[in-house]
Amino acid sequence: MWFLKASKRFVLKKLKSKRGIIPAIVAGVLVGLLIGAAIDYISDGELDLDMKKDSAVVTDGKMPTDKELINDTDIESTFAMTKATSEDEVAKDLLELRQQLQTTLVAYDKQVTGSLADIRVTLKGPDKIYGPSAFPVLINIYAPCADDPSENKVHIQEVKVYVVDSNGQKWWITTWKGDKILRNSEYTWHFIVKTPDPYYGIAKSMLTTPDREKLLELLNSKLDKFELVVEVKGYREVWIWKTITHEDGTVTEVKEHVRDDPISATLTSLSAWNHENAGKYSTGGFSGSLPIKFADKREYVAYKTDVNGAVSNMIARVWATPVHVLSSSADYKVAFIANPSYFNPLNPVIADDFTAFVLRNYNGNWVVASKSSDNFGDLGNLNIFATSLQYKTDDLTTGYETYILIFANVKVNDDAGQRELPIWLIAKPAISVLTNTEVTLSDERVQEIAELLQKDEMTDEDIARIQDTLATMISSLEKKKNAALNFADKTTNEDAKDLAKKAAEYYDKSIEQLRSIEGSKDADKIKLALKLSKNYEMIGDYYYSAAQKTAWGLEEQAQLDIQNAQKIEETTKQYEPSVWFSAGSMVGSAWQSFKEGLGIGNIPDWVLILVVIILVVGGAIIVLKLF
Repeated sequence: MWFLKASKRFVLKKLKSKRGIIPAIVAGVLVGLLIGAAIDYISDGELDLDMKKDSAVVTDGKMPTDKELINDTDIESTFAMTKATSEDEVAKDLLELRQQLQTTLVAYDKQVTGSLADIRVTLKGPDKIYGPSAFPVLINIYAPCADDPSENKVHIQEVKVYVVDSNGQKWWITTWKGDKILRNSEYTWHFIVKTPDPYYGIAKSMLTTPDREKLLELLNSKLDKFELVVEVKGYREVWIWKTITHEDGTVTEVKEHVRDDPISATLTSLSAWNHENAGKYSTGGFSGSLPIKFADKREYVAYKTDVNGAVSNMIARVWATPVHVLSSSADYKVAFIANPSYFNPLNPVIADDFTAFVLRNYNGNWVVASKSSDNFGDLGNLNIFATSLQYKTDDLTTGYETYILIFANVKVNDDAGQRELPIWLIAKPAISVLTNTEVTLSDERVQEIAELLQKDEMTDEDIARIQDTLATMISSLEKKKNAALNFADKTTNEDAKDLAKKAAEYYDKSIEQLRSIEGSKDADKIKLALKLSKNYEMIGDYYYSAAQKTAWGLEEQAQLDIQNAQKIEETTKQYEPSVWFSAGSMVGSAWQSFKEGLGIGNIPDWVLILVVIILVVGGAIIVLKLF
């Protein structure tokens, strides 16, 4: 306003003198030019001096490239995915995980009762134990003896080791029996034991009769506190020198075995539990599913996976194709490897039974939809299990979950002899199976329009073709919008209701973008609107999928869909106009409609305002001359 008042004072001052008439007119013209240009810029976002150019509204959003528009490369790059094109890449990833599990043997604090003076016992175990794993135990016994007579010695006849849980239950009792003689010397016994594990029976049964509740129990299981107990039994030979006086008066010293003192010592660790770590961990990676439009992508990506079990003994990594849709199949690669070096200096064989299966929620009950099994024998080397799992569906199917289960045996050959210790590992990749809905703004439809936009000048026939395609897409989106609203009306789950309404809002935004370009010949405007509409549809699909899963009780998968929707929302912001620019565009649109109503829609704003200023200034001069 200060600019207009100053201009007015300047013009009136000049009009008071004859010499100021011409400068006043020139000043008025300049003022008109500036004001007209400013209003023209606010109304459409650019200074346009071309009288012949179409007066379409231009946004300040980023213009998508052809690849972003047709192939949605921006969406794909939004999702961080570790891809694997060879087994070498899978092996490298898995070996890096195994390296993180390496451990060293450390001395455990202990409490000793029994024959404390006869032997010295050291107890060693791993500094890290993950989950219900088998682990090595070293028991070193040193026996101090009197130097003379040399027959003083200790016999170790039995060494027993086991773990005991907080309830006092003994697990995996391992016993060595023999006759180890120690005289101011030491010996180390090597054993392999295992943490308390009330779940191994459940894990084994799941290979043949999987049950979702039991699988989740395995996945979320926690270890009970435990400590190591070592029992040592034996005896000490006690010899002395005895003086014997013979009849002839001579005296000699002879060795005499006085007795055998029993040795019975019990060691209980005080710190074994401190070295235990949770067996459950998560590997990073992609989660959920790419939008349905990427269904043709068959390359493997590393999936975020929850894993639990004997993680110190074996590890697994799940790879899969990135699109999971009902009534289709997905390819999986499960890479797993044992960790025999964990048992150094022992080297047991770890052999397995492997099963991967998909559970289907059918009429409220979880049943096996697809299953694949194998046996790899020695797991010391990298093993890769490839399979295709189907997501069969019908009216009573409401969801899917994928589980990988490995049941193995550690084939031990230590100082206690040969035996087997059962171990297991369960993995659940963060996969969300999407509803098989139609992709309205398909690549084919968008590409067809994009090719027409490449022409130097579109014909009326081209515009008609685009109009027909837009009408078809709008009709399809209206159906998706109505389906989401109907779902919101029927569901009694408030969270699901809100998500369904949010899906409908995005379908509506997608429709609005298509309506905004009906009849338009502006290639950039059409291109940008198509991209926004395409992204909004994908966001709506994710929210609708999340609504359905929330209503069906699949909260984890619903959250994955919501997170992926939010990622696309963030990516889409680069194409959307700013708040300030949108306000200016609304003013410009209203002004343009007013001009078109007067039949002067093709005349730029600055020309009209210049004419008005000239008329006002000219009228002022005439009035001053007359009065």
